[in-house]
Amino acid sequence: MSRKNKKSCGLYLGLMIFSILLALGSIPLFILGMNEYNNEVINHPGKFIMDSGTMNTKMIIATTMSGVGSTMAFVFGLLYVNCK
Repeated sequence: MSRKNKKSCGLYLGLMIFSILLALGSIPLFILGMNEYNNEVINHPGKFIMDSGTMNTKMIIATTMSGVGSTMAFVFGLLYVNCK
């Protein structure tokens, strides 16, 4: 028997996959930012002592992408499960 009012959950699935890719895409960007930060510390040893705990722009963007992507993947995953 086929149902007449079958829900289409493909949008939630697509958004969840996009969110997972967004979160995973932040890993190379974070690595590039970490390498840039390490090069600055090696070239300017006193900078680490003065500015300890600072992150460069690439690391901040990567951390934000990871957090947003993970949260979106979780939310759209729950919406997809609820839709099914």
